[in-house]
Amino acid sequence: MKLLTCIATLVSLTTIVFAEPAGGEEARVAQTTLSAEKARAPFAKAKALNSQMRFDKDCVDMQMSCNSTVTGVLDETDCVIEVDNSRIDFWVFQGTAGMEVTINLSSDEFDTWAFLFTPLPAGLVFASNDDIGPGNTNSRIQATLDETGEWAIGANGFDATQLGNYTLQLECDGADPVVEIPTLSTLGLALLALGLFGLAVSTIRRQSRDQTS
Repeated sequence: MKLLTCIATLVSLTTIVFAEPAGGEEARVAQTTLSAEKARAPFAKAKALNSQMRFDKDCVDMQMSCNSTVTGVLDETDCVIEVDNSRIDFWVFQGTAGMEVTINLSSDEFDTWAFLFTPLPAGLVFASNDDIGPGNTNSRIQATLDETGEWAIGANGFDATQLGNYTLQLECDGADPVVEIPTLSTLGLALLALGLFGLAVSTIRRQSRDQTS
């Protein structure tokens, strides 16, 4: 009898542990459906974007540079991803092979989705991210570029209802350093004008060393 009582108690405890969550069956089904949509969406969107190439003829690409932050707005005038009718903005930057990039797309107004596209003429989806993690609907991509050219970032929302203001940040490691070209002094220009080319070159080189030291 004691054994049966213990078994009954365990069954009762198990029932309590697996009780329906708040909201009942409808809440559980809704959560499961959303999870399934989140799981399927990356493949569907990537396939749609790859099939229509990176840029639609009516899309306008905007420029950004490494280690910079820009802001934008997704609205009903932006380009459409036909598979779910969501809107997308394209931001182009110059990337080099071997460069490590971190892309952060965030918004307080909608569930973001970020895409990274290879340079044209291929223009295919190289990486994408919907949510950074549980409870965080912002997006982050960390990738190492495998070719040099104009890469593009796609700022997108989870579905057609996701519109509003967003912030896009691009961090690059391994970017080519900016080379500062020295300006010619009045003396250097005068020497060139007089035809004293050798002396002018020596003067310019000395100025360049002074500026970089």
